[in-house]
Amino acid sequence: RDLQGTIRLRRVFQQMIANTGQERVWRTEIQAMRVFYEMERAGLRVDVRYCEETIENTKRRQAEIERELFTLVGREFNINSNKQVTQVMNGIGVRSSVSTPAGQQSWGKKLLDAEGEAAHPAIKLMREYKSWATLQGTYLEVFRRSGGTLHCTFKPWGTVTGRISSADPNVQNIPRAARG
Repeated sequence: RDLQGTIRLRRVFQQMIANTGQERVWRTEIQAMRVFYEMERAGLRVDVRYCEETIENTKRRQAEIERELFTLVGREFNINSNKQVTQVMNGIGVRSSVSTPAGQQSWGKKLLDAEGEAAHPAIKLMREYKSWATLQGTYLEVFRRSGGTLHCTFKPWGTVTGRISSADPNVQNIPRAARG
C-alpha cells in the first residue's frame, strides 16, 4: 500500500512540476540529492589523534579552572551540582537571577551566558569550565569514537535561507577549537 501511494504521489507531483515548468529545477534537485548521498556515504575524515590530544588539553584546562575556582571561593565543590554551586555561590554573596522550574536558583547555561563580562569571576570560571566540557562531550568524544570517518546527514531543506544544514552531528556548529 505504501509503495502504491508513493507511486501515485510521484505521478501527481511530476505533473505539477511539468505544469509549472520546473523540470530543470527538479532535475537539479535530483542531482544534488545524489551528491548529498555520496557525501553522507563517504563521510568526513576525522583526525582521531588530534581529537585525543585536544581531549587531554581540555581536561588539563578544566583542572586548572577547577583549582582557580576552588581557590577563589575558598573550598572544593562539584561544579555540576546545582545544589553545591548554589551553596558555594551564596556563601560568597553571589545569587542567581535565574530559577529552575522548582523555584531554586539555577546556575545553568542560561545564567552563565546572560551574565556576560560583568559577571563575578567565579561565574566566568564556571562558564569556561562548562564550555570546555561541552566541547569535549558534544564534539571531541563523538569524533574520537568515529574511527576516523564521521557520517552525518545533510539536509538541503534544513534552513530558511536555502543553504544546506547537517545533523547527527551538525558539523556546521563545530567550535573553532575542535576543528584543528
